[in-house]
Amino acid sequence: MKFTNEYIEMVSMAEEIQKAWNPKVGDWILDYYFNPLLISDKKTIKDGINKDVLRWLPTLEDLFRLCNKENLSKILYMLGYDSRIIEDLEDLYNTILDLVMLYNYNKSWNPAKKQWEAIE
Repeated sequence: MKFTNEYIEMVSMAEEIQKAWNPKVGDWILDYYFNPLLISDKKTIKDGINKDVLRWLPTLEDLFRLCNKENLSKILYMLGYDSRIIEDLEDLYNTILDLVMLYNYNKSWNPAKKQWEAIE
């Protein structure tokens, strides 16, 4: 799986997303050397995952699972309404993350400050 640096930065700073993570085999994480790594066995989970240090890199499927039906419907509507918001697959991750944070947590990414900000 290839994650852009921007997506890694955005999802690493999304505390609500990180708190929702329940580690399982097949999850992608950012390892101690800041490289994407797939959790490939139950032993890794059993031995313990330090969620304060390792960052979860959710796939699109993971992001959709974080949404309730109403918010998922809004996201799918937005994607169908204006498909120009997505330039390529890599951009799709950023866009879906943006929309999940917007509809689930009322936050928006500020690229200049490189942080999530509450929307008033």
